[in-house]
Amino acid sequence: MFTRNSIGWGLLMGIAFPITGLVFLWVVNEIWVNIDPVGMNLPVRERTLLLLVICLNLIPFRRFNHYRKVASLRGVVTATVILAVIWIVRYYATLID
Repeated sequence: MFTRNSIGWGLLMGIAFPITGLVFLWVVNEIWVNIDPVGMNLPVRERTLLLLVICLNLIPFRRFNHYRKVASLRGVVTATVILAVIWIVRYYATLID
């Protein structure tokens, strides 16, 4: 999986990891809110979940770096930068508050 070396493969991995992570974290967050074991009712905000999901790109980043697959690494970095810019544009107004 991490032995291919192309920008397209890196872009695919840079998008697939966050989408998979988003689904997983969203489900865990919803289960936590519904169960509410401590009675605190502290759901994680949407922008925090999305920021954690963007950080999941560290996994393919480290693996491609370990195997010295520079082209794939560039694809992951490109996908991460695009996702980060989208996150900043989406939540810029609420970041200042």
